[in-house]
Amino acid sequence: MTDRPNPADFSVNDKPREYDVRIRIEGTICRTIKADSQEEADAMAEKIEDDILEERDDAEPDEVDDVRLISCRRARPMFRVMRDGKAFQVSHLEPGDLPRDPDNLGF
Repeated sequence: MTDRPNPADFSVNDKPREYDVRIRIEGTICRTIKADSQEEADAMAEKIEDDILEERDDAEPDEVDDVRLISCRRARPMFRVMRDGKAFQVSHLEPGDLPRDPDNLGF
């Protein structure tokens, strides 16, 4: 016997016409900065790098060097659950998940 809930008991947010596409892009961003020394310029450049990585900068590449399709697959159905007293949509059910109805927004 398994502790895993029965998927048939749950409301499902299924998106049969939606597909998740992952594409890797390699490119170059060129910017001009002003600094009083190489050390200051290096520090400023590293801050730009960190801001891009942390999505605090809406950077767009000036040149795209390579584009590769990583995957294309149908979006997973999401089960509407109550987990630890909170409403979630999850792709995999876990022991203890309880079924719930969608809210007024469909979540």
